Amino acid sequence: MVNGISGVLTAGHCSGTRFTTPTGRFVGSQYTTAYPGNGKIYGDWKILYKGSYAPHIFNGAANSNSTSNLKISGATKRWPGQEVCHSGITTGQICRYVVSSVDTSFTVENVKSTHQTALYHDSNRDGKSDCSGWGRGDSGGPVYSTSSKGDGSVNVHGIVKGYWRNASGKCGYSFTQLSGVYAWNANTQVQHY
Repeated sequence: MVNGISGVLTAGHCSGTRFTTPTGRFVGSQYTTAYPGNGKIYGDWKILYKGSYAPHIFNGAANSNSTSNLKISGATKRWPGQEVCHSGITTGQICRYVVSSVDTSFTVENVKSTHQTALYHDSNRDGKSDCSGWGRGDSGGPVYSTSSKGDGSVNVHGIVKGYWRNASGKCGYSFTQLSGVYAWNANTQVQHY
């Protein structure tokens, strides 16, 4: 919530100002964005509003009809070595991402985005990066981890920025931290149950 307005966060690089689900359900219209003009200051995000929002995260497989929602109980920062999950429209929920660095920046198509966390995906927990994480279309999806409350709720950490594959075939991932939104407006609050 910002300036008394309830909204939802998505990736600033997602084109358009009005968003719907694949089935045509209205998600929201653009309230404001930091990208590309202020990406170098606040990161890669935009706020949508005028929709109906709840403090929950979809946690099913992509294209699943039998899913549930995870309750959001807070917003925190993750640190190197800690794990996170994501939920995206293309790949659904995937976990076992490991944070490699925080408070970094990435430049994509000559646009610099700050407030980034870099990760690698380790699907079999062998300590090696693999390429079975999020994909094209997952941008703007929530990044989160299980809350210590023990009630099945989650803490949110940011939203999916992107991924890349280097010359040796290893993949890396990044998400925009909530710190960019807080830097833009310190009164911003993540709604939780």
